[in-house]
Amino acid sequence: MTTTIIVDENIPIPSSFYVPGVEIVRVSGRSLKPEDLGTADALLVRSVIQVNEALLEGSSVRFVASATAGIDHLDMDYLKAKGIPCFYAAGSNAQSVVDYVLCCLAAIDFDPRERNFGVVGCGQVGGLLYQALQVLNAKCQCYDPFLTGQQQPELTDLNTVLTSEVICLHTPLTKEGRYPTQGMLGFDQLIQLPEGALVINAGRGGVINEDDLKRVLNDRPDIRLIFDVWSGEPSIDAEIVKACEIATPHIAGYSAGAKSRGSQMVFEELFRYFDIAFEPEMDRTGNLSKIENKNWNSALLEVYDPRRDDAVLRASLSAGGEGFDFLRKNYAHRTEISEFCSDSAELKAFGFLRS
Repeated sequence: MTTTIIVDENIPIPSSFYVPGVEIVRVSGRSLKPEDLGTADALLVRSVIQVNEALLEGSSVRFVASATAGIDHLDMDYLKAKGIPCFYAAGSNAQSVVDYVLCCLAAIDFDPRERNFGVVGCGQVGGLLYQALQVLNAKCQCYDPFLTGQQQPELTDLNTVLTSEVICLHTPLTKEGRYPTQGMLGFDQLIQLPEGALVINAGRGGVINEDDLKRVLNDRPDIRLIFDVWSGEPSIDAEIVKACEIATPHIAGYSAGAKSRGSQMVFEELFRYFDIAFEPEMDRTGNLSKIENKNWNSALLEVYDPRRDDAVLRASLSAGGEGFDFLRKNYAHRTEISEFCSDSAELKAFGFLRS
């Protein structure tokens, strides 16, 4: 009996998961339609696919997985009601996103050491960023209403975090519950940011009300922005792009390591569910090159320079949403800090946090 798996074309598939009895069908995630599911048993997606009743009702899909850390594209209530198991790759891109934040700081010549940071959302990504900032001796305060002081010692309220010199957003996008994050930062919060505050959003675009942000920027041009995520993706606001010091097309978590980990996690879970034999992939993280005698910023930019991604996003604006999706689909191979050696004790310490 053959198990048929529909897989978003942007999910890398380890060679060990091409096994007898499994049919893998590649699809374009953004254009996936209910009729494309056919008699599929499982669906593996990325964040561009809205997995809900409109997509799945009447299909034969009985397992869903997302090779991403976020779940706002998954209708968890519907899946639970239908008894469809749903798995997502929590934490798979954490190292990649933290690398992105630090390399963006390097690109604007901002040394994070002994600076004052505020982290909004201290889950997999925010928690790892907090660890990195501790290594760098940066001051850091955190807001996450779902954690306790025992879980995160630097917890405080949102207003206090927003007094920080650098504010890093790493929350999921939620619209309901006690602490919804959609529009969490609106006019009242943004207008009160400290002079010259730097806002880095590598979480979810809808956490910031972009209309309010544009209003605030008219009066507060001192506010600095680094955005990787946007409301209304793939159609993004060119005015906000132009206001950013660094603007990228939702690729903070797109390192080769993150993609590989996410893919491996979801395939292993899927194969366990269907009781399909497989050989786990080996972790091939290694020292791909050696960075010697570099200062902090230079060392980081040798690992990854986000200004390249910023340039191609700005050049693609005239193509609208198609340009945004093209950049994500054709994203170049990117390594992680943990794959490099350095004479910098701090870079060594951060690079091996994940291990």
